Amino acid sequence: MEALHYAIDKDAINTTITGGAVTPSCNLVYPDAWFADNSIQCYKTDTAKAASVLAAAGFTKGADGTLTLNGQKADFLGCARADRQYRLDTLNLVASQLTPLGINLTVKGVPPPTLFADWGVIPA
Repeated sequence: MEALHYAIDKDAINTTITGGAVTPSCNLVYPDAWFADNSIQCYKTDTAKAASVLAAAGFTKGADGTLTLNGQKADFLGCARADRQYRLDTLNLVASQLTPLGINLTVKGVPPPTLFADWGVIPA
């Protein structure tokens, strides 16, 4: 998680996706929630530090440039509602920020009934 904090440029997301209209949250909690601790400072984007944290955790780059740990590749799927383009754009931007580190994030837009279905239930 620490590596992701260093890898993801929240200011770029704010500027690119929302036109600077929001304040990035740095503690994974909605900043207006009553229990949010807004004193937590955002990590400064530092891809070298992110790579160092990943290396210290035991991740290594394979021949294809993808990070691996214990034989498992850093390949992830990020899903968002297909009717929320800004969420898909955000995930695509995050994916582009993670790629240089060797982390692959595939973005998929899905219908809301599928995204919010109960475990093991996908609407026809």
